[in-house]
Amino acid sequence: IQHGHAVVPIPGTNTLLVTSGHDSTVRLINLSTGRETARLVVGDDPDAAILDPANGHVLTMNAHAGTVSDVDVARGRVSRTIQVKPALEYAAIGPGRTLFINNEDADELDTIDLATGKMGTPIALTGCEGPTGMAYDAKTAKLISSCANGKAAVVDARARKLVALVDIGSGPDAVLLDAGRRLAFIPCGRDGVLDILSLDAPGGVKRIASIKTEVGARTGALDPATGAIYLPTSKFGPAAKAGGRPVTVPGTFHILVVKPT
Repeated sequence: IQHGHAVVPIPGTNTLLVTSGHDSTVRLINLSTGRETARLVVGDDPDAAILDPANGHVLTMNAHAGTVSDVDVARGRVSRTIQVKPALEYAAIGPGRTLFINNEDADELDTIDLATGKMGTPIALTGCEGPTGMAYDAKTAKLISSCANGKAAVVDARARKLVALVDIGSGPDAVLLDAGRRLAFIPCGRDGVLDILSLDAPGGVKRIASIKTEVGARTGALDPATGAIYLPTSKFGPAAKAGGRPVTVPGTFHILVVKPT
């Protein structure tokens, strides 16, 4: 796998789908054996990927190509390719089977009608620079995007408009939603904090706490049964070139575990 990013378990199967960005493929992995069972070509630089619960397909956001690949995992094929625009990041499916996608360069949410495969009107994220992570709260029909400039953008998915900007740390790359506990978590890797947002605070989504984690912990996963959060990170050395990302120190990869008290 070359520059793996998204990992999607396929419900009811023993299969894991993983995006491989640098060779523009997705890999299907057998969870029992760890072996690759299929390698499917998608658009250039697949980054984020999400499950479509309506049909069990996986949608991959191909950042450089500016397309979405609709992967029929059961049949091992790409069933359709939807043209959007480059710089696609994480996505969520909201009201009316609409796919909402963060566009990192345009600072907007691109929208697609999944029934027709047609692109709709983008939603401007004014005040949000470089949106990457996203989560959708079905109870309130709110989308939360994490932004590179220390903001979280809250969008009313029904009205299709930005309704709030919430202060967060810097360097986020995910939004983890705990629908049962009515919380959202945003790991911010540059500051090394995990910000906690209340989904039902008076007046809307509010940050209520911040937990110290580690620099580099900017994405993760949440177990809805226990509320435990898993944040992968490493130790880092100096960047290989001026202005570049810090280099991972070999052998230092680890996962931070945050649990409710």
